Amino acid sequence: MLDRSLPAPDKLNVLSALTGAATIAARRGDARRAAALFAAAAAERERLGIDPRRPWIRERCDRALAAARGSLGEADFAAATAEGRSRPLADALAAAAVVLAAGDGGRGSAAVLADPYTLTRRERDVLRVLARGASDTEIAAALFIERPTASKHVAAVLAKLGVSSRAAAAALAARAGLA
Repeated sequence: MLDRSLPAPDKLNVLSALTGAATIAARRGDARRAAALFAAAAAERERLGIDPRRPWIRERCDRALAAARGSLGEADFAAATAEGRSRPLADALAAAAVVLAAGDGGRGSAAVLADPYTLTRRERDVLRVLARGASDTEIAAALFIERPTASKHVAAVLAKLGVSSRAAAAALAARAGLA
């Protein structure tokens, strides 16, 4: 159980580490570990009575968890979830550390760590052009896609970055080294 006397940022970092490691495990195809880590994170969120995840992060976690469930089947998923929920926090963090320390293993986790927003390659391309102040029409021309497609990519980028404007996306991209 997470020590309630920890400062709030530490509690959030612990939850982020568990959730991030679970997401990486899911991307690597390690469905059992992903399910257990997501369950450990959920148990801690419930114990603390908080869910600091932004809506788009929740959606991404839900998709990864659904993929793990589909990969494992109901019985194995239930077992992995029960294991994660009952695991002591120190053990869950140790399992998360193994995932985070494993490197990319050829499956792109280094990119996940470098880009916590998990933008697709195309979304990163769109963000780079957007950061130069381009309109949807200019993005479409630069990337050889249709304008409605560019508009959809821009909307996805804004949602994943958790910002509401193109200027905010450009500023965040510059700060995070994404553009």
